Parts: sequence; C-alpha cells; structure tokens
Amino acid sequence: AMAGDERCWLLCAWVPRRAMAGSATRTHPCLAAAAAAAGFNPTPETTGTALFTYAMAYGISAGLLEPAVFTPVVERSWGCLTAVSLHADGSVGNCQPVGAAPGVNFGPDSSSSFCVGHFAMAAAAVAQLAAA
Repeated sequence: AMAGDERCWLLCAWVPRRAMAGSATRTHPCLAAAAAAAGFNPTPETTGTALFTYAMAYGISAGLLEPAVFTPVVERSWGCLTAVSLHADGSVGNCQPVGAAPGVNFGPDSSSSFCVGHFAMAAAAVAQLAAA
C-alpha cells in the first residue's frame, strides 16, 4: 500500500484541511453540510460522511490506503455516523436533500433512500475492515 498522500490527494489533503476546518468548534466529527466552508454551516451531514467513510474503509481493505494513516479517520467518521446519524429507532437522519443548499430544509429527522444506502455502504465496508 502506498502512503495516503501519495495515493489519494482528495482524502489526504482536501478533506482534513477543508471539510474538517472548524472541527474544534463543532460537537461532532462529521463532515459539515457545507464541506468547502465548514464554518458557514456546521450542521452534520450524513451522505458525504458515509461516502468518505466507505471509500476509506474500502481502500484500507483493498490495500490501496495505508492503514496507519486512514484507520483513525475511518474510526472517527464511523463514530459520527453511529452517534449522530443513526437514531435509536434504527432510522438514519441528517440527510441533505438532493439540490438543497447546505443546512436548508434538513436536520436530524431528514432521511432519504440514497442517504440510507450510503450509510449501508459505509457499514458494510467498516464491518469488512473490522473482520480483517
């Protein structure tokens, strides 16, 4: 496996610097609804967090990403998904609607089929990683 910054500039450079900007002031480890300007709207957003979690967990399992670099990121993002997005009744929330502006018309009870699918993809990849 190559080191993360040699293999994937998006996950290594863009996400930690841009999407996680302002994370010290947020109460969750999720990507913000406005990932490019996290300080603009710090509302947690499930679809982006789930897709990045899936990609990193899959990349680690497939030998494409360095486990030492990316496993802590997967653990943190999965922690967000299970603590913030997954509700006690099993529903998934904080799903930004297609075409919606960041933070507009969505919140903890917002859900959609594609968002639940993204969550399921992340869950499967994290489970595969944990089983390895």
